Amino acid sequence: KINRVDNPPRDSVHPGPELNPCNSGCWVTRIKLKQQCRRLEYAMLNAESLSCMAMLKGKSYPKEKFQEAWQTLLFTMFHDCITSTHIDPAYEELLEMNARLAKQISSLNDKALSRLAKPQEKTISVINAMASEYSGSAEITFPSEKSTGLSLSDGNGKNYRIISAEHIDGKNLRVRFLPGKIAPFSAKHIKIKYSDPSKASIRKLKQPVIENERFKISADKEGLVSIYDKRLK
Repeated sequence: KINRVDNPPRDSVHPGPELNPCNSGCWVTRIKLKQQCRRLEYAMLNAESLSCMAMLKGKSYPKEKFQEAWQTLLFTMFHDCITSTHIDPAYEELLEMNARLAKQISSLNDKALSRLAKPQEKTISVINAMASEYSGSAEITFPSEKSTGLSLSDGNGKNYRIISAEHIDGKNLRVRFLPGKIAPFSAKHIKIKYSDPSKASIRKLKQPVIENERFKISADKEGLVSIYDKRLK
């Protein structure tokens, strides 16, 4: 639908002027600009946090670069831009400005992360650039042709739960996991390890029951028999 707005069918466009002397052929519903503006705004705030964290570790703060980037972003927020009350050439120019700004922000992030991330092979750096503790999931994509036997740990025996691991193009593995609690403006470095599945030990249960403080799950050879919620007693 958005593409139809940007590239309307020829038979839907009137061949002549529309008798509007001020805003001929003007659209005011170009949602791409609004979406990009909000994404770039959050990306800029994130880049500022990362750069401040890197500054505390000895890296200089790129004040001029941020000033230039904010000037560009704020220009795209003024009323004729964000409401899209302009003709096609202006719309295309704003899209190009947003694309250049996205590259600028990516460059600022890369420079900050070069100081914050741990430059070790098979190590994931999870960075919390927010002012509050984070305990949600994290996702990373890295080169790997195998997913079996994968484990993530802190290097001292503590393993982190892997939610999913899937190949996206045969060469890269996308992993979603729970890194645990990460304090505000801090980082956690996690080790990637592979083990041989054939050497994994399997512990046999005395009876087909799995139980914790909340649930009791029973099964037989055919599958699940019952799931009991202890809070219901």
